[in-house]
Amino acid sequence: MTRAIVTVQTVAGTAYSNSTTETILPTAAQCQGSRTIPANFLKVGTQIRVRARGIMSFPSTGDTIAWRIRWGGTGGTQLAISTADPSSGVGTTRGWDIDVVLTVRSTGATGTVIANGTFTIRSEDATAGLIRFYTFGDNATVTFNTTTANTVDLTAAWSVASTSLTVTCTQFSVEVEA
Repeated sequence: MTRAIVTVQTVAGTAYSNSTTETILPTAAQCQGSRTIPANFLKVGTQIRVRARGIMSFPSTGDTIAWRIRWGGTGGTQLAISTADPSSGVGTTRGWDIDVVLTVRSTGATGTVIANGTFTIRSEDATAGLIRFYTFGDNATVTFNTTTANTVDLTAAWSVASTSLTVTCTQFSVEVEA
């Protein structure tokens, strides 16, 4: 097995706020290396690991954020999703983590992948001791085309547009183990 880091974030991310439009975090310009997986590179058993960390603010209740791992940008195939209501930990500057492993089950124009992972929000308030875990992926296979080069992207979308809802990705990496 060979492990390779495809891309890693090397500069501070830009805050995503006041929008419900699905947006790639971090941008390609904020990363070193390419998120592009070459055509026909993936084999049965290849694992793609997506890790991201950052900070978010959500001072009101009832707002949600949807995280997605996509094959080919915001218009591409959704490989995994996690929708979270972080409002029970209402606050600002909360740390978050995403760790998702995608395993290729079959290849070709109708290849399949299965995803599993977590989205975690931490409280920065030492007295609260709040940690919320959300699943990422649902153990179902998803069809995607492995015969074309494509990017592996992390996206976010807020349920409502508000300047008080912000999320910033400060660390991001995509690793491939084949």
